[in-house]
Amino acid sequence: MTTMIILAFPIGVLVGLGAGVIGLTAWPLLVPLLLVFGGVPLHEALLSSLLVDLAIAFVLSAFYVRHQEVAIDSTYGVKLGIVAGIVALVTASLAFPILEQFSSLFEGGSSIITLLFGIMFIVQAFKMKNFTGTKREGSKSGSPHLSGKQKESIVYGFCILQGFLTGLIAMGGAMNIALVLMFIVGLPTLRAVGTAMVATTIMLSMTVISYLVLLQFSLSTVLLVSLYVVIGSISSYLAVTRIQSISERKLRFTIGIVILIAAIFATTQVYLLR
Repeated sequence: MTTMIILAFPIGVLVGLGAGVIGLTAWPLLVPLLLVFGGVPLHEALLSSLLVDLAIAFVLSAFYVRHQEVAIDSTYGVKLGIVAGIVALVTASLAFPILEQFSSLFEGGSSIITLLFGIMFIVQAFKMKNFTGTKREGSKSGSPHLSGKQKESIVYGFCILQGFLTGLIAMGGAMNIALVLMFIVGLPTLRAVGTAMVATTIMLSMTVISYLVLLQFSLSTVLLVSLYVVIGSISSYLAVTRIQSISERKLRFTIGIVILIAAIFATTQVYLLR
């Protein structure tokens, strides 16, 4: 337990930074650590990760709602969150009884997809001409050939998919939702992340409630989770306040670097735990 507490600071900071800039989930870092190294039962490890993601998403949602200059669409985020949350709640209720049979799948693996996302953001940053200033523009790699209704259908369809994945494996999905809002709808980065955080807060709230009911409100890691929540929330809040004043190009660089560090850390951690 002492080692777990010591590791809470660097991992909590990294989780908070990732969530603050693009909405990364604590899942790839926290679940394998609790499950393999901490010996925590699978369901409680998953609930622990969900609680950390939920706390950070709530803090960031509150930040974006208060900062009206970012102009996030809170109503839209709530609608997306309700759709994803309903799917997550139903899926979690169905998947919960059989998850223990597949515990080995939750011990982690290579974060190649996350690495590719990090590289993508860095490449995009290099392609941007303007390095200074704070003007926020929509994504140039959006889908101009799609109509508004088609974009909406894709976004809601993706939220259904994300809700299914969240309910199935308890992984938060703020980054995934933000990416869809950026590259399909064409929202500026901060607006996409803020809207995704609102949706994720709703979705994770419903998933956490289902887990607490199914576990009969049992959580042996409550003190450790509280530590991660505090460290991650503070780190994410500091990160999101700093990125408000940088240019879109620098923001893309920052996102790419943070994603790469998190992916490398998660992959390295898995091999160290084995």
